[in-house]
Amino acid sequence: MKHESEVLNVISEHFNLPLREIVSEARTRELYDARRCAYLVYRNLGWTMTRIGATFAKDHSTVVAAIQSASDADRELALRLAAMAAAPNNFELRRERHGDPSDERYVWYTYVLRNPRTAEEVDLPMSIADKITEALTYCDDD
Repeated sequence: MKHESEVLNVISEHFNLPLREIVSEARTRELYDARRCAYLVYRNLGWTMTRIGATFAKDHSTVVAAIQSASDADRELALRLAAMAAAPNNFELRRERHGDPSDERYVWYTYVLRNPRTAEEVDLPMSIADKITEALTYCDDD
């Protein structure tokens, strides 16, 4: 996949942690949360547990346990971060119009991110949708 190297950069930026610490053997709560999110992101991108474990020098059972302990909020965050890392290749972003179609003053839009592999959908806040749109524009230029 073209953007797989972006995953750790997105995780590092989101959690405000140096990349070298995320892949280190250090065991703090912050690092555990960042790694678990990274495991989920890679899983959303279709990686096997073994491949994810190898990336972090961990056994696949460590990855399985971390993913099983993830909350719904963790899973939603991971889906959003996966989209930021690989939106053009693996995710669909759509804009939905709501409200009164006859009066533009009462119309609003929402953005929905869909993982076609799992059919999971997440409503996105505008700030995340803007970043994904930016990423899509950047990637289309490649």
